[in-house]
Amino acid sequence: MSILQRFWSNIVITDGCWLWKGYINKDGYGRFKIKNRHYMVHRFSYERYKEEIPEGLEIDHLCRHRNCVNPEHLEAVTHLENIRRGDLSYNGALNRNKVYCLHGHEFNEVNTYYRPNGKRNCRECHKLLERYRRNKRRVL
Repeated sequence: MSILQRFWSNIVITDGCWLWKGYINKDGYGRFKIKNRHYMVHRFSYERYKEEIPEGLEIDHLCRHRNCVNPEHLEAVTHLENIRRGDLSYNGALNRNKVYCLHGHEFNEVNTYYRPNGKRNCRECHKLLERYRRNKRRVL
């Protein structure tokens, strides 16, 4: 059986999604093996039916179904964009929507700074942490 025949034998076509019915990993993504190498089926589908995945990008499921392999439902995006679009059940998306930091300080333009990796930090908490560290050094 050819690789494409194996691929298509594990797909159920619904109203829009092409759902993978083969092996699904613990994170909900389909996988299959070609010549003793494991492939993520959504990546395989994107590269087979659209284009090669550009360096530094990953595949986002626009339909939000991790086992969907319909190339029209897949888009190559940066990791940060994929996180931003993510399901609110994931910490990254939950944290993005928080209005206050862990200690109750408001995330606003004055009190928030963004690190190069896209994560944000509370300036007030940072000041308190630095003050604590300076005082701790004096005691020693």
